[in-house]
Amino acid sequence: MEILNTVTKIIILFLSICVSYQTFYMIVGILFKAKKYPETDIKKKYGVIIAARNEEKVIANLIKSLKNQTYPQEYITIFVVADNCTDKTAEIARENGAVVYERFDDTKRRKGWALEFLFEQIEKDYGIESFDAYCFFDADNVVSSTFIYEANKAFVSGSEALITYRNAKNFDTNFISAAYGMHSHKSCAVAHRPRNLLHTSDYVTGPGFCASSKILKNGWHYHLLTEDSQFSMENAIRGGKVDYCEAAQTYDESPTDFITAWRQRIRWTRGRLICYFKYHWKLLKGIFTLPWKKKWACFDMLFYIFPYALVVWAIGLIYPITSGIITLINHQPLPWQTWLSSVGIAILTTYIYSFITGILVLIREHKYIKCSVKKQILYLFTWPWFELINIPLLVCSLFFNAKWTQIVHKDERQIGDLEKQ
Repeated sequence: MEILNTVTKIIILFLSICVSYQTFYMIVGILFKAKKYPETDIKKKYGVIIAARNEEKVIANLIKSLKNQTYPQEYITIFVVADNCTDKTAEIARENGAVVYERFDDTKRRKGWALEFLFEQIEKDYGIESFDAYCFFDADNVVSSTFIYEANKAFVSGSEALITYRNAKNFDTNFISAAYGMHSHKSCAVAHRPRNLLHTSDYVTGPGFCASSKILKNGWHYHLLTEDSQFSMENAIRGGKVDYCEAAQTYDESPTDFITAWRQRIRWTRGRLICYFKYHWKLLKGIFTLPWKKKWACFDMLFYIFPYALVVWAIGLIYPITSGIITLINHQPLPWQTWLSSVGIAILTTYIYSFITGILVLIREHKYIKCSVKKQILYLFTWPWFELINIPLLVCSLFFNAKWTQIVHKDERQIGDLEKQ
């Protein structure tokens, strides 16, 4: 038992030391303002990338928000790939001024393949490098009127890849969408903002990111379940850098029912797990072979993608089984109460940590959150479920093959509605 306890403590201590820097990130992100990029008269040319499948209800709102940019429209071209659509997505996108390519392929039904197809068409008809950079969105998004204006300042300042502030379109709908919103605001506050302030590379998560044509000159070749994580890992391994532009905002529609949320989260969890096992050795190699700042980016990405829930689950499974066997060999009663109390303490600790983090995020990000203060306080008590289900999600993702499934988007709010709120 002493050996078992010692090994368990060593594993926990090692992981705690490796991720302790993330506490420093949180302090920096909460206490300091985001970096601002200098004004510029230089205007770069942008291609907007939208992958859509049966999004006839919402895609027009995204395109309208892009058509209403403060940035000159002659420098913006909107591309839509209507991927295996059976509705009027392609027709509506064309009517609103987008260049639309339709794709029908039942064998490769995933966003990464749709993006690869779209870049093949762009290369054929325009040339990928005829644009300075590309901005990626999902069809349910709407974007702030100054999005490309602000992103352009970052690219003129030297950015090669960029993530933006991911806001919640429907934070106020119910406790499920609010939890997603809290997660997005938390990521901006304690992950993206501090990395940018500390001049280290960030990671791409979800829509609203941009990449230069230099990075994408050979097209899009990221096909895993979580293509954004795959892009981030390969970018770190090659020594690239992802910056953050808080002034450019993307509004994302979150799921509002638990079944949809569960399916999406399983896909995210399995996708990141696959990504970890695909790239962890290359990231480790980068830690020892790349220059200092690039070493740190590989270390940072390794422990961003690290499957903590898998380790916790393994310890939670192996420890009681092993200790139980040792106890029975020694003819002693099984410590059921100790095991149950340990599980209870772990759940309570996670809830309290998430609750306290939520308070800090609500205070720090209040000007961005589109929800009444009364509802924010209510959802503060419910949002920790988002973190508490990480281990069940991991267990399910280990044994069930997650697939992309259609998420029905119904929130038809336009950017004007959100910017007034």
